[in-house]
Amino acid sequence: MPWTAKQFRDKHNKKLSLGAARHAAQQATAMIAHGVPEGEAIATANKYANKEANKGANKGANKGANKGANKGYGAKPKKKPA
Repeated sequence: MPWTAKQFRDKHNKKLSLGAARHAAQQATAMIAHGVPEGEAIATANKYANKEANKGANKGANKGANKGANKGYGAKPKKKPA
């Protein structure tokens, strides 16, 4: 079923902005056109819409909080000598 942004937002994810809902509706509609089951297309479109919406949520929240904390204790692999 092809959805409009408003239909998709009202039916499948009320948290989305209209722009994000438009993108999710287009994505789900395209997936269905390629033979993906409707439920899977909706779930995938919602997953990526939520991921994009949350991408900038914590941007800069802890800026500099971990400065100097990474002193070779597991997070960064050690460089091998040449």
